[in-house]
Amino acid sequence: NAPYLLSYDSCWTEKGLGEKVVEWTRDRIADAETYAAGGLYLNFPGVGENTNDQVRAAYGANFDRLTEIKTRYDPKNLFRVNHNIPPV
Repeated sequence: NAPYLLSYDSCWTEKGLGEKVVEWTRDRIADAETYAAGGLYLNFPGVGENTNDQVRAAYGANFDRLTEIKTRYDPKNLFRVNHNIPPV
């Protein structure tokens, strides 16, 4: 229901700037979160930030039900790439 999607796509070419640019990007995202309606779009998780907490937040109230389905139909977690919902 959100009217906008904000994505920061930070890039750099100079060696050694990685940490500084990632920190700057995270700070800008934190600044923008004060205006957010909530929710999460998993196609833009960030550098190394695809965590279970993000997946849980993205699926919200459906997460527990999806975990049950995953446990029933994929107990060995074959389909685990991207935004994985791990089986119990």
